[in-house]
Amino acid sequence: MTEYYRLNVYDYIDAFCGWDPLSEMIKYAVNERNQAYVTFLFKRGGRASEALMLETNNFSVKMPILVVSNMPLLKWFKKNGQDAKTGKRATQRGNPVRKPFPIPLAEPLTDLMLGYLANREGFLF
Repeated sequence: MTEYYRLNVYDYIDAFCGWDPLSEMIKYAVNERNQAYVTFLFKRGGRASEALMLETNNFSVKMPILVVSNMPLLKWFKKNGQDAKTGKRATQRGNPVRKPFPIPLAEPLTDLMLGYLANREGFLF
């Protein structure tokens, strides 16, 4: 069985506002698409442009988690100059992807994402 690792939000910030304020903020999104997008950005992290490249086949439910896999990783070795390891001019990587990422189904707002996923094909956003 595949082991999934999820970073803890408290490793990076001193305090989390909590699910209630986050849920309240998401209610102000004008449609289901925007609500799912903001929810996904919070739960997964990554760059907005990476999230925009996601498709429905990047998600799978493996009880008790929703697994996000093959999420594009848009990153360069360095913006300008040379790669520190090889000394070669920095170039864009081929087609890298992020490691599979678990989202617990029991967490608040996950049902919003699942509802949006159920009604979509192809690109999510």
